Amino acid sequence: MAPRSSALVRRIGAVILGLSAILVMVLAGPSSSSADVEANDLALAAAQADYRSNNARTSGAPQQEVVNGWFARDALTIQVGQLNDLIGQADARGGDARLPFLALIAVLGLCLLLATTPVPPQQRDAKGGGLGEETLLPPPPQPSPFESVKGSSDLPIIEEV
Repeated sequence: MAPRSSALVRRIGAVILGLSAILVMVLAGPSSSSADVEANDLALAAAQADYRSNNARTSGAPQQEVVNGWFARDALTIQVGQLNDLIGQADARGGDARLPFLALIAVLGLCLLLATTPVPPQQRDAKGGGLGEETLLPPPPQPSPFESVKGSSDLPIIEEV
């Protein structure tokens, strides 16, 4: 594959994989019913109304701290209810459905990267195909001038130049 065409294929593939990831995140995400959302909105509005009315009747920092604590307690109760609803939905579906899809998209991206990475010319065999056998094997080790010769002493042999 020519360098320009592989770069074009890589860019088009990256755009397609990116759009696929966005679609998976949007369409396969956890769903909540509108009744749950409305109930949580009403509970939060009631907690905020209580906070405003209680805060208007305070006359000092200690009383404001108590009112802030009451609101924090009410808001955390609502958040815990929302999290319990999400956990129940995830358990009913068998977990988050997005993770396997996103893993598949990541594997496809790696395959696209490997398929469009150019192979240097010295690694192609004479027929212009894949890798030649000579590039798959490491070169044989070259003897060192300091190695000993069989049958002689174990002292290294130093050749004079």
